[in-house]
Amino acid sequence: MWWSKWLAPALALGISATTFAAPPHRYACPPALVDGQVKHAFLNVEAYDGPPEQQAALMGAETKDGVKWEFERPGDIYLICGYSGTSKTITVHAAKVTACKGTASPLAAYCD
Repeated sequence: MWWSKWLAPALALGISATTFAAPPHRYACPPALVDGQVKHAFLNVEAYDGPPEQQAALMGAETKDGVKWEFERPGDIYLICGYSGTSKTITVHAAKVTACKGTASPLAAYCD
């Protein structure tokens, strides 16, 4: 059975590749927005189902740690990240995510 000496290593490689698969990508609001020489700290987040200009704002569920959005199937979510002392925002396109969260401590927002 010449094939048996090739089968075991092939199976081992397949198993090890799935064991060490890369974690899913995390989309996050940057902790600060730098405008010239002024650094603005992250302040708040809004989530949209699709591009913000479509005005499909999502209501999150309040949790003891902040707010959470969960989706039955992977969504095409946009986070609008707001910063203190400026009206400028950063838009983060979080493609194919199943959950987003905004936390109060530390102040952050991200999608997985």
